[in-house]
Amino acid sequence: MENNKASIRNLLQQERWTEENAHLMAEYLVQSDQSDLQEVARELFDLDQQDKDKSNERVDEELFRQVLKDIHQRINKPKKLPWLPYAAAVLVITFAATWFLMSNYGTSPTIRSASTIVVPGGNKATLTLADGRSISLSDEKSGIIIDSDVIKYNDGTGISTNDEKREVHSSTQTQLSLKTPNGGQYQITLPDGTKVWLNAASTLRYPDKFGSKERIVELEGEAYFDVSHVFDRSNKKIPFKVKAKDQLVEVLGTQFNITAYTDESTISTTLVKGRVRVASSAAPSIALLPGEQAYFENGLMSKRTVDVRNYVSWKDGIIILDQSDVNTVIRQVERWYDVKFDAIELSKSTKLNGILHRNAQLAGILEVLSINTGKKFEINGRRIMIK
Repeated sequence: MENNKASIRNLLQQERWTEENAHLMAEYLVQSDQSDLQEVARELFDLDQQDKDKSNERVDEELFRQVLKDIHQRINKPKKLPWLPYAAAVLVITFAATWFLMSNYGTSPTIRSASTIVVPGGNKATLTLADGRSISLSDEKSGIIIDSDVIKYNDGTGISTNDEKREVHSSTQTQLSLKTPNGGQYQITLPDGTKVWLNAASTLRYPDKFGSKERIVELEGEAYFDVSHVFDRSNKKIPFKVKAKDQLVEVLGTQFNITAYTDESTISTTLVKGRVRVASSAAPSIALLPGEQAYFENGLMSKRTVDVRNYVSWKDGIIILDQSDVNTVIRQVERWYDVKFDAIELSKSTKLNGILHRNAQLAGILEVLSINTGKKFEINGRRIMIK
């Protein structure tokens, strides 16, 4: 938007928006840092005067939230344009409002905190070797590589323990595991060149060398796979298999995401590229094409067409919400921020749309949930109380 402040002021003062108005605002909110919106909001609320008046130290919360809801409704009203810019803009508005309130008043009026700032997760993982020895991997690195008989970080430096820099060797095939805690993520390149992105609270079990007939790994939690093509001596592709709970995914060379957390009632396999077959002892196998997802729940397996970005964007630092169940989102937040919400089931009719940035502080995420659910949240250590 050219002359952003004047355009924003004009839009906010209009009673009704055209589709073009909504499109312009959505694009601005998604692509900019919202500094102009914050300045216009300050002018409209006459906050400079309020700052000088120490008897009125806080913006009228209800009035401010009403303006946000009004913008929310105006952006989402048009139905003919793609959903993503509008949905993204809704959450960007919320994050802008949270930043605005916290930077001026020290906290968001809907998020109470007992002097606790909960930061997002990062690179954290533990490598367990065949002899049972565990190595806490560096949080300054993003992944490891299993190369020949050597395990090293993806920048080429060797794995070390007890301040002794050394490489870990194995002369025979042995099983290892890579585990991320709540608030952790890590990457691994397997011996065949396959790349795996491991999400929070997940475990990948794999051999230090693959056999000549098949390549098998086991997953608990969530991971994105970019599987390498490997051929045997007769030039046939060696299949790659992933065991995840009661499901077996077989591929030849492809990109896909598996979500198989123990605290979720479903298992999903989402195919980005290539072809896979998903099998289960409780249901007939299903072949997937790119853009399809196998969904296993209550002993039944089904196939559906999905927007794969919604299921794989986490590895790129964002979570795309598209009519997402609020309780499922809360469990995602628990795993990434290593927190625990009070045991309260929010209405399943509450659906979330938009984008959550995984590098945002927890207070910003809770503000999003607050506006969409009408609940207030209190941060007490690693416990999130719902009011």
